Amino acid sequence: MPRKSISTRNDEQRERQADLRRRNREKRRPTRDDVARIVLWQVITRVHEKEMPKAWERIADGILDQLAEQGFDARESELVIEDLVQRYTSGRGGFRRKTHLSTRQAAVGEDNGDGRGTGS
Repeated sequence: MPRKSISTRNDEQRERQADLRRRNREKRRPTRDDVARIVLWQVITRVHEKEMPKAWERIADGILDQLAEQGFDARESELVIEDLVQRYTSGRGGFRRKTHLSTRQAAVGEDNGDGRGTGS
């Protein structure tokens, strides 16, 4: 049997991923990025509330080192982190509410065709 073309394999993978996202949405399962955002917000706000600048400095340095290892610009990374800290600690809002999670469509898993659900 001949091997499937790259295009066919990619199409099948896209369908599998769309199905996985749909099932996870039906289960209201958070993504890795959803959890990571909450963890980062918790760390930043807790360290700020307890006024622990040394602890934050160690954490931020570790984050910056890992971003640099991945090829990101050090100064740009620092600016992004500073912006997040400012946003999370100033009361300007940490997170936008994921309204699609509170709609009936998301609860029953309806999809608008783009793989993101009706409320996205």
